[in-house]
Amino acid sequence: MKWIWRQLEKILIAIGFLTKLPIPKSLEFSSLKLSSGLVFGPLIGLLIGSLLVVINLVSSIYFPSYIVAVLVLVIYIFFTGGLHIDGVGDLGDALFSGKSGEVFYNIMKDSRLGTGGFMSIIFVLFLDYLLLIDNLNWKILLLLPVAGRLGMLLGSIIGNYPKNYKGLGKIFIEERTWQNSWIVILLVLIIFLVFFSWKGLLIYLAITILTYILIKSWQKKLSGITGDMLGALVEYNQLAYLFVIYILFK
Repeated sequence: MKWIWRQLEKILIAIGFLTKLPIPKSLEFSSLKLSSGLVFGPLIGLLIGSLLVVINLVSSIYFPSYIVAVLVLVIYIFFTGGLHIDGVGDLGDALFSGKSGEVFYNIMKDSRLGTGGFMSIIFVLFLDYLLLIDNLNWKILLLLPVAGRLGMLLGSIIGNYPKNYKGLGKIFIEERTWQNSWIVILLVLIIFLVFFSWKGLLIYLAITILTYILIKSWQKKLSGITGDMLGALVEYNQLAYLFVIYILFK
């Protein structure tokens, strides 16, 4: 029972980090517990996806798809606290600067939003909106946050945290390995196969390949990846998921 409670405690702490859902105040937070709990991120994505399904079902009774798509996006951003969108903006500023190394890192850590970050956020949200209009199917919405957080998990395994830098993503990235993450990765693959049959495998492979390409590309700038990069990866993988879904089903 103690082992089960420890795992549940880690999951609840991760839910509190990834969403705005209230969690018991009696939970004793630690960065190690958060790091261990975030391995369940793709499965927590099912919780977020369930909310999007409900929003879609209720709002589609009263509104056309182009308004429903806006509501789904707004509720998603609010429910997740804009956590990963913030990563898109921070990374966008750094990438548009054309810098690397310590300057690149400092630009990402700057709380101010620059032109590159603003353009990156608009780009992601606009394409999300366009693709959502034609993809307001409950299965697609349910697995949308799963796809994004699968990218976050794979990215933390593929990449490494840069030396001499400190950040919230450090312990998560350093603790993640194939050995302590393979069960969740396999479960997500099974979920995709159950919902989308053989096409689920193609979607899964597309997310994995994109994650590998982006991580290897980004960490050249910093000799590693950070939590902001993983946050941006969530949004870019969700966008890729919707794009692949559109190609396969439309």
